[in-house]
Amino acid sequence: MVIAANEILTNALIHGGGAASLRVEAGEGWVSCLIADRGVGFDAASAGRRAPDPGMVPQGGMGLWIVRSLCDDVQIDLPGDGSRVTLRMKAT
Repeated sequence: MVIAANEILTNALIHGGGAASLRVEAGEGWVSCLIADRGVGFDAASAGRRAPDPGMVPQGGMGLWIVRSLCDDVQIDLPGDGSRVTLRMKAT
């Protein structure tokens, strides 16, 4: 979860206007993180759904793919006033 949350929070700070919030919740058998920013958003429907082209890796593009690979559930909401990404993992 730390790797996934760090990636999303870093993206929020770099691409989302320089400020972001992080909320962590835990319950019996799970943990979730909500990261929110005030950026303009991105193509959430396709972001991180396919492994990145190895030729593009030095330019970035692996973060959301790694996040989707690590987490049990990733929800991306673009309500119009920024981005909200919820990460959820089963606790082991």
